[in-house]
Order: sequence, then C-alpha cells, then structure tokens
Amino acid sequence: GSSEDLICNNKAASMTISPLVFGARYQWRRNGRSIPGATFANYLANVSGLYDCVVAVGQQGSCVDSTLNQLLVTVQGRPPEVTISFDGEAFRSSIRDAAYYQWFRNFTLVAEGSDLNTFTPDREGSYFVIVIFGKRDNPGACTATSNLLSYPLTVTAVEDHYLSDHMKIYPNPSEGDLVLEYHGNLNGAYAIHLIDPQGQRTPLYQGRKHASTLHQVLDISAWPAGIYFLELQIGEAIGVVKVARQ
Repeated sequence: GSSEDLICNNKAASMTISPLVFGARYQWRRNGRSIPGATFANYLANVSGLYDCVVAVGQQGSCVDSTLNQLLVTVQGRPPEVTISFDGEAFRSSIRDAAYYQWFRNFTLVAEGSDLNTFTPDREGSYFVIVIFGKRDNPGACTATSNLLSYPLTVTAVEDHYLSDHMKIYPNPSEGDLVLEYHGNLNGAYAIHLIDPQGQRTPLYQGRKHASTLHQVLDISAWPAGIYFLELQIGEAIGVVKVARQ
C-alpha cells in the first residue's frame, strides 16, 4: 500500500526504515528510480514523488527486498493567506478545512491542535491563529499565520499592513543561527524581538530598511530548545513567525 505526506516548499519529509536490519544495505528510490547517494536507513525527501527503499542483506546482497509500503510525497507551494474575524462570540479563521489550528493569546498557546477553525476567548488579550496543513506529526507541513485581533474587539494597527505573509525564516528548526527575510514595500526603522512561550519579548536587532528585501541574520543559540516567535515591526506594522529552537 501507499500513504501520502504533504510538505511545504523548502521543507522535507523524513522517512526511516523500521525495524533496522543489521548489516543491511539501503537504496531509496523515487518513482522506481534509484536516488544517487540515498543509501542510509533514513532519507529526507523534498521533491514530489512516490518513494520506497530497496533493502539488501547477506553476502553481495543475496537477499533483496523493497519496503512493503510506499510514501507519496507532495510538495505544496505557498500556503493560502489566513485572516481571523470576530462574530460577537468567537474568533473565526477564514480557512475552514485545514488539518488543525493553534490559537494564541498574547503570543502564548491557548489551544493546541484544535480541529476547530473557531475559538471563544475568555479573557482580554491579542489573539491570532497558526493554521497547519497536512498531517499533525509532519514537521514539514505548510503553515500560515493570521492577523492579530484584540479582545474586547479592537483591530490592531497592523491589520492593513500585516507582515507575516511576506516573512520567511530559515533554517527552521534552527540550532541557533537563522535568517529572517521580509519582502515588501514598507521601509524605515525596524525592530526584531524574540518572544518566548510565556510571552516575554527580548530585543534581538534593530536597524533601518531601505531596499525591497530585508535580510537579517540572527543568533538565538543562547536560548534553550523550544518553540519561539520572531516579531518584526516596521513602523506600526507587525509580523510574527514561529521558529523551533533545537
């Protein structure tokens, strides 16, 4: 049989042979063709295709077999933009059919892995949602971050110039060094903050943007492993992206 894994562009699906066979030799294949250099028990796939692995054991590979199951990897393009609105009782995501949703209040996770595209606030604060496309356990899944809304309802000044959809961060996850990029026509003074799971903001960098693309190298190696947010502010506009520190 075969299963399917959806991953986002610039990410990869991790595949591993289990159980491992002592002394075995491995050859991963895509669409029935051997992949040069893919001769270990695991493989990171970043190209769409149907993958399996040929396992050879014994002298000169006298016993050869392929994996019982195949994995169909589909690389998606840019995820759709997502916005949230308030209907008088609950926040509602504009995307209804995603795999799951992570709702945040003041940059602190308040609903992990919800199947619902709505969230009912119980206290004041600034709310947004991260929408995840693909399997729950897939670190390569596409994500999209919404605008910020305050409760009681006050649309933040960032709604008209929300930056998140134009921000990119890599590598993600990161062992400490990473690059934050923003492409857009907003120029002027900017500041970058790191926000921890408790909502504490730590300044990382500030400068002035003159060109269409901001390319800033950052170092978060001093922070322990975990999930953080990087906040970029240019004037009154704010963007947020999630980053995993390994």
